[in-house]
Amino acid sequence: FTFTNRNANNKWSDNENWAGQIVPFEADDVTISMNANPVIDGNAAANNMTVNAPINLTDGNLTISAKLDLGAKITLNNNSLNLKGSEAQITGGNSTNYILTNGTGTVNVENLNAERGIVNLPIGTATNYNPVSITNTGTSDTFSARVSDGIANTTNGAVNATWEISEGTAGGSNVSLTLGWNPSQQNAAFDSASAKVGHY
Repeated sequence: FTFTNRNANNKWSDNENWAGQIVPFEADDVTISMNANPVIDGNAAANNMTVNAPINLTDGNLTISAKLDLGAKITLNNNSLNLKGSEAQITGGNSTNYILTNGTGTVNVENLNAERGIVNLPIGTATNYNPVSITNTGTSDTFSARVSDGIANTTNGAVNATWEISEGTAGGSNVSLTLGWNPSQQNAAFDSASAKVGHY
């Protein structure tokens, strides 16, 4: 399934914007053409998806069952990107192509457990790329993540970003996190050699 934006209204839900004139379902592989710039105006799904143009989630969530290959940004606003099942993953994420968590929306990972290993979540804000890598060797669970600029309850010696990471069911998790940031986000007196996570 290829999104071509034939009707020039950018709507994912418009059959005419798809090469086969059918909106894809969860089992279908999807390609977003360059300069197509789809707007997800209702819940959407794909199996594998290759993104060659920015996607904007305005009024619905996007669910991926297998692989999401990023070649452009995806803006969540107040919606969510769901990695469904035990093997769904995001590839191609970098400082140019990432998931923009500009509102209350999150990236959600189902079935995060020891067998799944490291899951990379290329998230960021409008101005900064702040990726997360997460593993869970405890009880399998669904985890969500988002990031925003700014910090609370401190002024110096910190990275100017707040990651919000949570589990679906409290307890039983044994999580390792790796957080990424730009040097420009480090406040005065920040010492990377003695850095630690703060919770406020």
